[in-house]
Amino acid sequence: EDLPTDIGAALVYRFGYFDNYVNTDAIELMKRWHEQGAYIMNPLWFCLESKMLMSAFWEPCVIQWIRDRDPQALIDLHNGVAETHSIQHRRQEFTNDRASWLTKIAAWDGNNQSWGSRGVEFGSQAQNDRVWATHLEECRHMPHPIVVQHFIASERHFVPYRDARGLFAIDRGARTRFTPFFLFLDDSDHTVDLVGATTTLRSGSLRIHGADDSEEGPTTFLKKAVS
Repeated sequence: EDLPTDIGAALVYRFGYFDNYVNTDAIELMKRWHEQGAYIMNPLWFCLESKMLMSAFWEPCVIQWIRDRDPQALIDLHNGVAETHSIQHRRQEFTNDRASWLTKIAAWDGNNQSWGSRGVEFGSQAQNDRVWATHLEECRHMPHPIVVQHFIASERHFVPYRDARGLFAIDRGARTRFTPFFLFLDDSDHTVDLVGATTTLRSGSLRIHGADDSEEGPTTFLKKAVS
């Protein structure tokens, strides 16, 4: 109720899912801000805040629809998006080669487990195939959407950093999480622009995002020379 009605060309980051604003006018207000020239970093389209959208790129009917219109677009999508499936709407078993799969809460779960890496479970960390199969079965009966996704091995880095005491240390063999930020700078052509990115690094765990013992910083892109 204290939010201004006009913020000009400000940059806005919405910290929360659509479900977190159901009893407020905040989403409608953000839409008005956008119409008045503000840049909303999180899409104001409900479907784009759910990981379920990624599973669409692996559905046979969607694959055929994209292939018929732009075969290269399908190749680009499958190169850039990890194989993802809705665990509730598929009977395919993901117990085979469980080290290659993980599960994620796909959207707001009502209990704050969908933030960061809280809602991620790794097949490689399950005690055995039976434990992993039980977890998958439990996921199928959850009231909120869950996706199963192909696990992609992370690059590993040695990272110098300054700790909370001000001392320099090195994080050895840290895994990475790359987070790009895109904006609709011009709605007329329905394209997005990459405006920045961060890289989060953490060792000793597969859970990287949102960890308080990780290192994070801006990412600089360099053009690769072509010989």
